[in-house]
Formats: sequence, C-alpha cells, structure tokens
Amino acid sequence: MPRRLPGTDIEDTPDSRAVLDVLTAYTRAMEARNADAILRLVSPSFRDDGGTGSPQDDLDAQQLRQVLPARLSRVEDLRLDITVKKMNFTEDTAEVVYFYHSSFRVPAYSNKPKNESGLKKMELRKEDGSWKLLSGI
Repeated sequence: MPRRLPGTDIEDTPDSRAVLDVLTAYTRAMEARNADAILRLVSPSFRDDGGTGSPQDDLDAQQLRQVLPARLSRVEDLRLDITVKKMNFTEDTAEVVYFYHSSFRVPAYSNKPKNESGLKKMELRKEDGSWKLLSGI
C-alpha cells in the first residue's frame, strides 16, 4: 500500500508534497498579509472567477498584482486554516479540493471578527519545476 500524506488519503509523492508546500506557503503569506509572497506563488497564467458566474469579480495575474495589496491592507487579525481533502494530478496540473476556515476583521466596516468556511478548489500547474497557483485563492 502506498504511503499517504499525514492525516489524509492522498498518496505521498514528491508532487503531492510540493503542492502541499505551496498551500502551506500560501496560508502563511495570507496570515502575514504579505501580498508579495502570495504573488510569488501565482502563475502568470492565473485566472480566478471569484467563485461566481459574474465576470465583474474575475481576476487575472496582472489584476491580482494591483488589487491584492490593497485588499490585504484593509484586513486585520487574519487567520486561515486549510485542510486538504483531495488532490488530482494530470500531467503538469493539480486540482486540490480543500476545506478552509478563516477569521479576520475589516476595521473600515466593523471591529467584529468575521468568520468564513467552506469547500474550495484550487488549481496549480508545474512551471519550470515548481508548482504555481492558477486559480482558487
């Protein structure tokens, strides 16, 4: 029986560990509100639909570089927990299904902490030997 990543049913491979490392780096960068660190994880081909069918909240890599620093600067006390549920690999891409729980404050709107949680999907692609985020942040 193949080895599994700790606490999961995901096969322990160099690629699954590398993808998990990207998710860990993403989580740390989010909690630190470090837009530059997040952007270093993003592919130039990044595209995200914001989880909606409306094109108004769609972002590509260039737009993300413009909006992410401002968005993170408005947030305080950000905590993010990601639990990977599934990873599917096809050639040079990976699809990760994960459960997230985040808590944060946006003082411009309210000092009351806001909590969000749910299932999300993140897509990554192996580019020049390292995994980069394509969507799902």
